[in-house]
Amino acid sequence: MNSTTYNPENDTATVQSGALWGSVYSTLDKLGVMVVGGRSASVGTGGLVLGGGNSFYAARKGLVCDNVAQLEVVLGNGEIVHANNQDRSDLFQVLKGGGNNFGIVTAMDLKTFEGGPLWGGNVVYSQSAAPEILSEFVQFADKLVEDPYASLVTYTRPVERPDPFKKLLSIEGKISDSTQITNMTSLSREWEAPNTYRVSFSTLTTKNDLRVLTKAHELWLTVVQRLKTEAKGPWEGHQLYQPIPPTFGKDSVAHGGNVLGLDRFDETLILYEPYLSWTYPEQDDLFNGQAKWLRDELAAFAKSIGADNESIYLDYADADQNPLGSYGEENVRKMKAAAKKYDPQGVFQKLQPARRTMSLARSYFLGTAHTLVGVGALFAPLTTARIFGVAAVPATNFVTRLFGCRDLVLGGGVLATVTAPTEQRRIVLLAANIINAIDVFSGLVCYAEGNLTRKALILGSGGATLAFTLGMFEASAL
Repeated sequence: MNSTTYNPENDTATVQSGALWGSVYSTLDKLGVMVVGGRSASVGTGGLVLGGGNSFYAARKGLVCDNVAQLEVVLGNGEIVHANNQDRSDLFQVLKGGGNNFGIVTAMDLKTFEGGPLWGGNVVYSQSAAPEILSEFVQFADKLVEDPYASLVTYTRPVERPDPFKKLLSIEGKISDSTQITNMTSLSREWEAPNTYRVSFSTLTTKNDLRVLTKAHELWLTVVQRLKTEAKGPWEGHQLYQPIPPTFGKDSVAHGGNVLGLDRFDETLILYEPYLSWTYPEQDDLFNGQAKWLRDELAAFAKSIGADNESIYLDYADADQNPLGSYGEENVRKMKAAAKKYDPQGVFQKLQPARRTMSLARSYFLGTAHTLVGVGALFAPLTTARIFGVAAVPATNFVTRLFGCRDLVLGGGVLATVTAPTEQRRIVLLAANIINAIDVFSGLVCYAEGNLTRKALILGSGGATLAFTLGMFEASAL
């Protein structure tokens, strides 16, 4: 179930939920059309749609979920139905951001538009550029509404070094620059990488405030120093910042609405995600503790200066977070009503085999891949009725042989794919194709790797695993 079919009669592309975005783009690029989708070839389609989904085209077209014309859904009683703005509109709306709490999405009709070449790539800076990069990032985020073709660091027109990026690209300390005119298929494959480590990540949302970004960087450097002292074996980490302009909420309303609740806010927000991965299970407490400390400290600081925001992004949420509750009371009511109407037996609340479930009964939704014991983990939004307890988590085992501490990375990528024992791999990869792992938005990222010293700032666009992107610079002048 991984086909992509273009429908010129109604300007849609029917994408089955087992498809990865790379195959979608490969099909559509050849036809001169495009859809709003994930930024890495290895991200699955279904989970990104159900979780909301950012895209290089989001500032111009809206979130991924808001560019769906129709969803094919298998309900808990086995009935196959179609949901759109006219038929079962209540189900259609709650599926856009509500995850897998209502049925199994097997196919999606995505709205198409004229495709063509775009500009994007990676720019590496010296660590000394960090303060200037952070400051310019805040200004870029606020101005995103002025030029919706811009996304870090991509421009969805074939324009070399467009105006929104001129200040960023003029900052001193540049080490390398791979930006070029390309297409979505190539750009989405830029950061592909294997997956191995144990992982912990979570999220919070703040106002677009330089004080918050500066504090986050300070906290991150503290964590890096602690882990350099206490961690054993290879480990990696980063912090991700992504601009969320108010147009995301307005576009949602214009397209019939979703349940993310972003339409409540009229200012630019920053979506924050601290991420750590490590090797040995005996260090779970160390890394989980540092990840939670990082998030909690920044949340407390943001609140202390009035820069906090209640939104919690489903696909990044940790098990102790409540993304559903952050959508607002009205959207919670809509989701509970839809679940009762379309799944009265609670199949998708009670019978999902994931180890941890963010269910409607607890005012939670199914979350994303998180810290695991052995190979067990919580998946990103499921669109299959049977998943084995294997992690869909980002990792980059070979990066330890390449470069060292990356304190700041500005870019996008995808935390995706799976690791599993050989005998489980085939079944898990099938499941991963169905469920879709996690799309990491373009944004500002802090990255570090244990016991190594090289540092860099990266402006990047597209791709699967952030650390692998770093590894791609082996041949450059680092």
